[in-house]
Amino acid sequence: MKGLLIPLALMAGLSVGSLHGQPVSVTQVTEGWLNVGGRWDVDKKGVVSGLGFLKYNGDQPLNFRFRGELKIDEFRKGAEGGSRFEICFRRNPAEEWPTYLLRIRADAIALVRWDQGKKTLDEIKVDVPTGKWIKLELQMSGGKIQARIGKKIRLKAVDPTPIEHKIFLLCAMGMKVQLKDLDLAARK
Repeated sequence: MKGLLIPLALMAGLSVGSLHGQPVSVTQVTEGWLNVGGRWDVDKKGVVSGLGFLKYNGDQPLNFRFRGELKIDEFRKGAEGGSRFEICFRRNPAEEWPTYLLRIRADAIALVRWDQGKKTLDEIKVDVPTGKWIKLELQMSGGKIQARIGKKIRLKAVDPTPIEHKIFLLCAMGMKVQLKDLDLAARK
């Protein structure tokens, strides 16, 4: 297993041995998704549950469509603004930025560009439901970004200078989430 740790960490686009200064153990959680820092499990129905970071390990398209379902048991208040779920896309493999985020908090959902400073591209103040499955869809083509959460929440943004990296992460920070039916595909 030690022989696999270094190549998988390199494929994950992480410094070997650490993530945010903490040791990293890289393991495959489910087809196409690697645990690159956190605790993740898969049940018999294919539902992934846990917290931390999951990295897409397949062919990472620059222009993409992501779909899946998310279930949040509860949001917790605490350090660094409380708990949140983020989809980090077009992330720089060597650094934490530049990247885009679809950030889901208890009271808001936002599209953010993070490049040594946060720039909110679009945001909706809303009470995010807990304890039930929420459909997620995120698309990016060139500088156009669209996100749909559930049936009604839609976010849109156009970035005139889009980030060109390809790393794609799912991040559950300060809370446990459940994920199912995860699908990432290339778009033109």
